[in-house]
Amino acid sequence: MKKLAFLIIVAAILGLYPGTAFSQKTASAHMGKVTEAGNIIEFTLTSAKPFIFGNNRYVLHIGDKVFFRNRQSYDESTLEGSLTFMIDKSDFDALETGRGIYLTYGYADEKEQALEEFSKNNFPTCWPLGKFSKDILTK
Repeated sequence: MKKLAFLIIVAAILGLYPGTAFSQKTASAHMGKVTEAGNIIEFTLTSAKPFIFGNNRYVLHIGDKVFFRNRQSYDESTLEGSLTFMIDKSDFDALETGRGIYLTYGYADEKEQALEEFSKNNFPTCWPLGKFSKDILTK
């Protein structure tokens, strides 16, 4: 009975402070290297913090195209997180110059304009990464 009362009190306290109880700071993403590895373009994003691992996934939006396939890593010596998206070369070649690049945590079925608005309003799961150009590919 005492355990049940304790659990109810803890649940009530956590309910009063939901934003601080188990919050996890999200990483802010920055453009890293974009390299070619055979028929795959590796589009790497970096962060001063590790990218969060959770029930959602990171999605890269370039214009109205979305890319899901990625791998995450964290370098303990530099304390830097990285997130590398693998994009087929044919898909990369079809992307339009000048389109916005955004990273979302979780799939956002939104067009580029909506993602731009989200990022301007500091939407916590949408990060602007700049404009696309094929010149970002490191030779």
